[in-house]
Amino acid sequence: MAIAFDHEEQEQLAELKAWWARWGNLIFGLVLVVLVASAGWYGWRFYQARQAAEASVRYDELQRAVAERDVRRAGEAAGELLEHYRRTEYATLGALLAARAYHDAGDIKNARAKLDWVIEAGSTAESRGIARLRMANILIDEKDFDGAARTLGTGMPETLAALAAERLGDMRLLQGKLDEARSAWRDALSKAKSPGSGITERLQGKLDSLGAQ
Repeated sequence: MAIAFDHEEQEQLAELKAWWARWGNLIFGLVLVVLVASAGWYGWRFYQARQAAEASVRYDELQRAVAERDVRRAGEAAGELLEHYRRTEYATLGALLAARAYHDAGDIKNARAKLDWVIEAGSTAESRGIARLRMANILIDEKDFDGAARTLGTGMPETLAALAAERLGDMRLLQGKLDEARSAWRDALSKAKSPGSGITERLQGKLDSLGAQ
């Protein structure tokens, strides 16, 4: 049975057809773009979740290797993290952990390589700052005082600024530069965020040991 439309309904249908003829392809295209973008976003989220899950397994392997003092296995696990999961937090944590394991084993070359990676590609400012502090310790041990000063003086987040200044003061004391040591420790004291905390007491003790000047 045919459906009969009155004159007004026929005009509305005609207007609707004309409107769709003009805008239909555009609307369809926009809807398609939204659907594709949505699918891409969910796909990316799934990929990130899968990467994080796989990286966590590698990081657990790295932790076990370090606990067992198996430096070779620790290096392999860290290498996998940096090669295949470099965008995850586990890669940064793994590089720092491997650097410590290499350092403890006396392999300074590989320790420095892992710290360099974190300094360049670490996932957070804090992790990059920690890598700089540890690199500075290595450079000080190697008597590369200029290199250590540059490492401590650049790219350090505010949360680690006091520790960096303190380490600089320690280095100046080691060099016999007492005035520079005092200056660095006072700078560290001014940057310490928690008055009365362990770091402020430690810094004040260091300043007192040199005498007030």
